[in-house]
Amino acid sequence: MGRLLEVFKDVEVVVEGAAMNGRYRTLAKVEPRADARKVELKDLRDYVERLNVRYSDRRFFVKKVKRDGLKLYVLDQLTHVAEDLDVLNTRLRKTLEAANVVVGEAERVKEEFEAKRKEYEVYRVEMERILRRSWLIRWIWYFRLKELKRKVMEWSEMLKGYEEKVARLNARHEELKAEAEALKEQISRGGVKEVKGRLPIYFDLQSQKVYVDEDDYKVEPKLSNYILMRTLGALGVSQTRYVKVLGRVQHG
Repeated sequence: MGRLLEVFKDVEVVVEGAAMNGRYRTLAKVEPRADARKVELKDLRDYVERLNVRYSDRRFFVKKVKRDGLKLYVLDQLTHVAEDLDVLNTRLRKTLEAANVVVGEAERVKEEFEAKRKEYEVYRVEMERILRRSWLIRWIWYFRLKELKRKVMEWSEMLKGYEEKVARLNARHEELKAEAEALKEQISRGGVKEVKGRLPIYFDLQSQKVYVDEDDYKVEPKLSNYILMRTLGALGVSQTRYVKVLGRVQHG
């Protein structure tokens, strides 16, 4: 457990976003509102209720705590949550079925790839055979050679596409396998899962100051800033101000 950091004073809350239909990355700063509403305990409880409805697989709560001589209310969520074993088993079955479908698709594409590769070799060998002939014969075969070159380029691009598709399918299969293993492990623990992406936020209802634990904040600063933006914005404490464009989004 680290020291408490006061939001907006010890922590600069900045978040990255997107503009122009996702073509540009932007930077925005979360700042306290000049007309910020006073946060009451009821506001925190109402917000927790909305979170638990929206994220039914998590368990949010608010409770009174004492930190560094301050009486605070912390908005947090359970670090471990028990899930219904029947639901987990259903998810596991569907995940394994999806993995098998992906494997079947990858095998089909591989077979098609091999067939196309053999056809490609036929075109390539024929073209090389013609190119080895004298210039006079090559001139006579000019249009045939031109067509063969076109075919070789066309099939070469097609094979590249097949290779990329097989690689994507194999990667997806590995993701599904990892997900299945995680589900199996969770089932073996009686359906208890660890909650990730949590940031306890401490509220001093008397001074209206907001704090986060330094250790919790530094686990994932970008995610922490996003959580602070969403939480404080929903409570009417903060506003988000555009700062600048970071650059164009690079694809591929």
